[in-house]
Amino acid sequence: MAGQGSVIKDIFAFKVDANIYQFMVFTVTWYILFSSTYGTNVPSGIFLPGMIIGCALGQVVAMICLNFDVFSNDEYDYNRSAFILLGCAAMLAGYTRMTYSLAVILMETSHSNEMFVPILFTIIISNQVGYKFTHALYHRSYRAKQFPIILDEPPKECRKIIA
Repeated sequence: MAGQGSVIKDIFAFKVDANIYQFMVFTVTWYILFSSTYGTNVPSGIFLPGMIIGCALGQVVAMICLNFDVFSNDEYDYNRSAFILLGCAAMLAGYTRMTYSLAVILMETSHSNEMFVPILFTIIISNQVGYKFTHALYHRSYRAKQFPIILDEPPKECRKIIA
């Protein structure tokens, strides 16, 4: 049985021979399993499953672009790894709200210096969209466990005392 890291490698390396519908089912299945195990005491991890979901979403977008003739088969072979990498960046940034550290992690794992600006742009967009809807995954986890968090602003009661 392969580990989660080898699933990511297989998606990048053309070792997964699947059509777009099979990739969509794969992505939805991983998302449901990831969502159902988060917050439980099951040691399933939250970083690698997010990477797998993001890679699969990037592959789906690349396949959609190929099906709608956005680019040819040769361009698909060349651009698909960029779509997978950007999908991974978007997914991880969307729920972890990591910024530069995520960009460095993805740069180190992909060995692709020319992808730094697209990765950074994708991370910024994904973070901003995520902030419009909810708090980061780790922030919600701290709140659920009732850990103290230093806020950006003092509470309203303290503002009256300070002023």
